[in-house]
Amino acid sequence: MQIFEVLEIREYPYFLTVDVSDGEIIRDTINDLNSHKVYLLVDHDTKRIWTYNGINSSLKHQIFGGILGG
Repeated sequence: MQIFEVLEIREYPYFLTVDVSDGEIIRDTINDLNSHKVYLLVDHDTKRIWTYNGINSSLKHQIFGGILGG
């Protein structure tokens, strides 16, 4: 499984993803300290993409994450 963080940039395409799979457990990356971030979780075995929206993430980031995950 890979974890990507959705980042906003000021020029086109206005958002990008960065691979942040540092920890061996998803909980190491997605925790309360990162509640303002949006992540894409890619499971290559089941060929699925999930989006995780932190509880303090902006609506704009949530929409970008949904577009990237869709």
